[in-house]
Amino acid sequence: MKKLLLIIVGLIIFSIAVFSVSNYYSDKAVSSNRKGLTGDLCNLGIIAQQFYRRPASIQGGGNSFVGWTIPSRFDTTLNGFYKATVSSQRINIIGIGSELSGGNPIVHKAIITPTDVTIVEMN
Repeated sequence: MKKLLLIIVGLIIFSIAVFSVSNYYSDKAVSSNRKGLTGDLCNLGIIAQQFYRRPASIQGGGNSFVGWTIPSRFDTTLNGFYKATVSSQRINIIGIGSELSGGNPIVHKAIITPTDVTIVEMN
């Protein structure tokens, strides 16, 4: 009887340990994905601002974002995928993460102006 009780207690402790480790790695993956989305959006903001400042005569925007698109190599990364809405003085980029947080994808938004890149965590 004591052996059975020890086996049951051992299984309970083992199950708790496995659950704890699983949650730890899941939290780390979500945190890493949030940081990756932020980094990707910052990079896209810098690329967009360079386009804005470049003269139209050398394939730039000539002080306008109109004509800028997300470069194809950056529209989908290991961190997620990105969609842009472009106007002459502002770009909004939505980044949808590759990890789930609470059953929902991680979503970040970048607001890009000629002088600023602002990242907003949507969830």
